[in-house]
Amino acid sequence: MPVSGLVNNWKNITDVLKNKLSNEFGKKLPIYIGEGDYGDSQFLKILPTSYSLEEQHMTSQVREYLFDFILYSTGGKSESESLSAIMRIISRMESFVGNNRSISLSDGSNIFESSLTSYEFDEGSDVYKYIVNIEFTCLHYWNKT
Repeated sequence: MPVSGLVNNWKNITDVLKNKLSNEFGKKLPIYIGEGDYGDSQFLKILPTSYSLEEQHMTSQVREYLFDFILYSTGGKSESESLSAIMRIISRMESFVGNNRSISLSDGSNIFESSLTSYEFDEGSDVYKYIVNIEFTCLHYWNKT
């Protein structure tokens, strides 16, 4: 028997994050969800990583969701220009998260207390000179009724 009232919270959260970040950055930073081979010189990939149940009530629950935001860049004309551009993107993401502490999802639920909790710069690869792994976390309140 199929589960009734199933809500894909992962999809709801990733869709709203992609839409809001796409509106923030426009065509300068394409946003993708999930794994794949993308051909842009610079882009952000959103990867769901984990969640945990924080509070359980009779008719509602609060879960913490964690995502990796992975920023890829082929670099620019110089090392300092490239790093400066990456730092501007990260600063804009921090401002975006700070200005959107609570976001409504398409099903009427909300994510809140969102934050960028850590950054890790990798050396990159043959194609992408810079790869920055940014951890994004948020709480999701879901009313089951």
